[in-house]
Amino acid sequence: MTPRNFCPPPPRLIPWRKNLFFATLAAMFAVLTAGAPLRIQHFAEDAEKEAALRQEYRQQLFAHRGDIVGADGAPLALSADVYEIRADMQMLAPDEQKRNRLSELIPELAAILSLPEESLQNKLSGNGRAVLLAKRLPPAAAFRLREFRSKHNLRGLRLDYKSERYYPQREYAASVVGYTDYRDIGRAGVEFVHHSRLQQEDGEKRGVRARAGNRIVGTLSRPARDGDDITLSIDSRLQFYAYDALQKAALRHDARAGAVAVMDAHSGEIVALASYPGFNPNNIREGESEKNRALTDAAEPGSLAKPFIVALAIKNGATRPNELFPADLPQRIGGVLLDDKHIHDPVSLEEVLQKSSNIGAAMLAMRIGRRPVWDFYRRLGFGRKALRMPGESSGVLRDHRAWRTSELVTHSYGYGFSATLLQMLAGYSAFATGGLRVSPRLEKSDLPPFRERVMDKAIADEVLRMMEGVIGEEGTASAAAIDGYRVAGKTGTALKPAPGGGYGDKRRAFFVGIAPASRPRYVAAVMIDEPQQNGIGGGAAAAPVFREVMRRALRLNAIAPDILQTAAAIPKTDV
Repeated sequence: MTPRNFCPPPPRLIPWRKNLFFATLAAMFAVLTAGAPLRIQHFAEDAEKEAALRQEYRQQLFAHRGDIVGADGAPLALSADVYEIRADMQMLAPDEQKRNRLSELIPELAAILSLPEESLQNKLSGNGRAVLLAKRLPPAAAFRLREFRSKHNLRGLRLDYKSERYYPQREYAASVVGYTDYRDIGRAGVEFVHHSRLQQEDGEKRGVRARAGNRIVGTLSRPARDGDDITLSIDSRLQFYAYDALQKAALRHDARAGAVAVMDAHSGEIVALASYPGFNPNNIREGESEKNRALTDAAEPGSLAKPFIVALAIKNGATRPNELFPADLPQRIGGVLLDDKHIHDPVSLEEVLQKSSNIGAAMLAMRIGRRPVWDFYRRLGFGRKALRMPGESSGVLRDHRAWRTSELVTHSYGYGFSATLLQMLAGYSAFATGGLRVSPRLEKSDLPPFRERVMDKAIADEVLRMMEGVIGEEGTASAAAIDGYRVAGKTGTALKPAPGGGYGDKRRAFFVGIAPASRPRYVAAVMIDEPQQNGIGGGAAAAPVFREVMRRALRLNAIAPDILQTAAAIPKTDV
């Protein structure tokens, strides 16, 4: 009888079958593992082939720096596409045979590069790896060069793209526009002040190259952004005439330098701002002056200060109607001995300006006092920058509490403080606008300018009328007269400080004028530095420049003559 929980033993494998089973498993494992490296190697080779056929590329997208244009739309600064051409002589002519072949191609290559054949032959005679052949090849010539290179299989010729700044107005507007360096960074003028606005940002495009270099996928990873364009208030035509007139005057009077500034009296827009000597920003030479002298040269303005003193005297009641000033005799005023040698009779208040009397101006200043004179000069803008341009001077106007009595006297006729030509221009704008000082600006804008009332309209109009006498036959600036137009203005001649102290015999000649006087539109200021011959005063050296520049400004903008319209009200000497 079999027990209830009995379990029969498993069947035993025959030994030879057992051995066969394990041998078969081992063989199968060996076959499988032996083929794995082959499959892995095959996969890696396929991946390498695929990578070779599909390669990632990066393409730089070039942007342009913003243009600077004038109010008349003329370009003052723009970016041009050019190419720099270099030769790798070890690729172009590695042996004698290829060097001889290259020599045969020199005439055609020289024509494309606009180079003399002999000069090109000399450049290609060495073994340099990056021989410079041309720096500013225009796009049309670069296209021809690519075809030439491809036709003759000249792989050693390299074309490098560059965006180069170009200044069509050259030296005429250089002191205003400025220039950029080789990295396209602004280094002077508007290029420097507004570099962040003008600056471009290059972009980048990434993609994949397929067989034979075809691009099958492209993604724009960073777009290119051109810089912003800037429109200045400068009229390129008037800017040319201003520089030309200034240059001629400097040569005629054998002067060291000069400057001209013209401003629209109502908008504050500077329509011309010339400085001589200038420089060509397309080809700057070492030692050339880059100064804009209307902004950088702060000087004692001389008699240009007298209209301000007369206006302040009228406001403060420091003069009487029909008063005469003893300018015909030497006077000691505030400890300063003054002698108006060119005046032979007592002068009226109007003649203080017309004949430029130091004695009359000093007497008025003594009646007004230090604090009111200083405060008025500050309100006119002296002692602070007018435009905030590179290198611009704020001038010097010391606190009135430090003035001696003699300094109050000298301040009345433009000594003891300094101002730039543009500061004077802004100050005189008050006479053209009925007592409102207009802040100058260099950029075209539809926004109203900043205006500050510095004197009553009646006073401004009265002094403006007085300054018309300066242009008459009895005045100091008859050379500033313009046919058909009433002109008001003032001359100034100031000695320059000597290196060792005191004053030498060198001087600056000034003239600031307003036209048309019956309805003022423009204010213009002229400075001639160190005139040596053919007249050295403001009336002889600076006034003729004003006449030429203002005449152009009035005609370019079709400003109607005003003498015929008001002939009965004009003194005979103004015609």
